[in-house]
Amino acid sequence: MTGTAEVRRLLGEVADAAEEFGREDAAQAVRAEQARLGAGAATVVVVGEKKRGKSSLINAIVERPGLLPVDADVATNVHLTVRHAEEPVARVFEGPEEAGRLISIDDIAEYGALDPLTQAARHPGVRHVEVGLPSPLLAEGLVLIDTPGVGGLVAGHTALTLAVIDRADALLFVVNGSSEFTESELQFLARITDRTATVIFALTQIDKYAEWQKILDRNRELLAHHAPRFADAPWHPVSALRYEEAAEAEADGRPDIAADRRASSGVRNLIDGLRGSVIARAEAVRNGNALKVAKTTVEDIHAAQLTLLESLRGDPELARAVAERRDRLKRVQSTDASWRSRLQTTMGDLERELHHQFGRLRNDLTTEANNKIATGTPEELRAFPREIDATVEAMWLDLDNRLRKGVNAIATEIAGAVDAEVASVSERNPLPDRLRLPAAGITEVEDPVQGSTAERMLTTIGPGLMTFGILGNIVAPGVAALAGVGATVYLQRVRKKREEAAAGRRNASLHLQMVLREIQTEVPAAIKGALRDLRRRIEEGISAQLADRVRAAQEVLAEYERMAAAAEEEVAGKRALIQSGVDELAGLRDRCATLAAGLTAT
Repeated sequence: MTGTAEVRRLLGEVADAAEEFGREDAAQAVRAEQARLGAGAATVVVVGEKKRGKSSLINAIVERPGLLPVDADVATNVHLTVRHAEEPVARVFEGPEEAGRLISIDDIAEYGALDPLTQAARHPGVRHVEVGLPSPLLAEGLVLIDTPGVGGLVAGHTALTLAVIDRADALLFVVNGSSEFTESELQFLARITDRTATVIFALTQIDKYAEWQKILDRNRELLAHHAPRFADAPWHPVSALRYEEAAEAEADGRPDIAADRRASSGVRNLIDGLRGSVIARAEAVRNGNALKVAKTTVEDIHAAQLTLLESLRGDPELARAVAERRDRLKRVQSTDASWRSRLQTTMGDLERELHHQFGRLRNDLTTEANNKIATGTPEELRAFPREIDATVEAMWLDLDNRLRKGVNAIATEIAGAVDAEVASVSERNPLPDRLRLPAAGITEVEDPVQGSTAERMLTTIGPGLMTFGILGNIVAPGVAALAGVGATVYLQRVRKKREEAAAGRRNASLHLQMVLREIQTEVPAAIKGALRDLRRRIEEGISAQLADRVRAAQEVLAEYERMAAAAEEEVAGKRALIQSGVDELAGLRDRCATLAAGLTAT
């Protein structure tokens, strides 16, 4: 099996060789790939309905009991990311500050979870909480993202979670042993069929439910019917509680009990599954991309040196062929070369496609939002700004995913046409600052028709007093008074609910209009700017490689002319020196191929 250390070492040798042969640009490109080898990590998004044990399972995987809150649900549009760090650290992201704001690791629930009593977010502006831990598993190259429960998802959160899954290496779907898949879980799985290649299922709380094996078998049947692509996905029955008990037993000096609890928990099997199917696969992809760049670099230099070696024979036909190649490369370099116009055309097509997709997403947002405004309860309308903001973020993630995939496809096509190699675009474009809208950005406005609070109270009390007067002529005064008060209270409640709903709709409409104005201004401009920058990067990358090849051809011709007038002893010495370099490059090329084959075999 090919390891990252071997690939990193080989890339260093390739970069050194490129510098030795005067190919500084190529050496820098290889060293950039070498630096990226340890920077990436496999991302696993953890999804499941509320109260399925997601947070407890994550705590067990990273061996940190109590890290994520297990007695409170993740806030509606907040994702909790757990990654490796040398020391425990936590940050919240509320605005455009890329570094986030440091918080105590003990305050994760304060910023990332719903209040257990009110079921409301304590800090509505928080969009993301990131936790860093010195965990051995995370250090191997794993990032875990905990998401809110999928049961009864609001539209905004559904879209945001789906967009996050688009960028993930794998999905860990969590259910428990109490009951089979719910309808919402099956619908969710059906929606992600084309979004992720790797799905792992965890059946939690097997210590609590004796019939968990029957539930697992039934879930497999349901998958085969509703989401057949995942029918053969691995299942891991687990108990986070037993895993925690194993740690406690080990700390108490009871190794036998610890070993039993750990084995029966199933958590280690799940961790091994994550290592094999997620971490190793993501590592192989990164290593494969790096080896591809290294191999292309070596082959270019090797071909140039072979040509140089041939030039020492003094063959005029070879000199003419090299000159023709140089001239052809210069034409490809020119500003009016066909690949440049092709790049401009395909980038323009991609921009139009992205604008069309943006229009569809904006229209869907408008339709869904207006429906929610028209039919939402006061509670739903209070959550409306957060839901809309989550939808906007999901919209941007969707567009950015499409943008990067489209650009990578274009770069591959254009580079292939001129026999060049362009590194893929992996970095993400951040959400434009002006789209980081405050979740409660609109304050309530006074209803001009209803007037002041005092006036509304008087108009509400009026019917009650009139009722009291009418009843007083029919029944005893005491009973009439009670009836009048009761009617007043009832009317006040009705009036209050009506006013809350009306105010909620006004506020929601104002927030929606603000959002639509901002996205219409910001998103098209951000798409255009990102594509402009990426197009320039592709052009510069291809142009640099073509320039290297032109220089190599010039060197061959210059050496040919010099050697034509040199003594035979000097020519022989030069030939031996170049042959040594050719042999070294051939060895590097073969090692690149061997390591790449090792990745394919795993």
